[in-house]
Amino acid sequence: MDLKTLEEKLSAINKEQTVVLRSDKESRFQDFVDVMDILKALKHEKLYIVTKK
Repeated sequence: MDLKTLEEKLSAINKEQTVVLRSDKESRFQDFVDVMDILKALKHEKLYIVTKK
């Protein structure tokens, strides 16, 4: 999914809802940063980050 589409989908989420980001060792760090940047721009503050080795 491209970042524009992702931003549109994330903008539909209520800002009071908790967002859970899941990542593993195969995930690209830049993808994670891009998602965090979008969430920050959309003023989402309730975040959980779950990682797996």
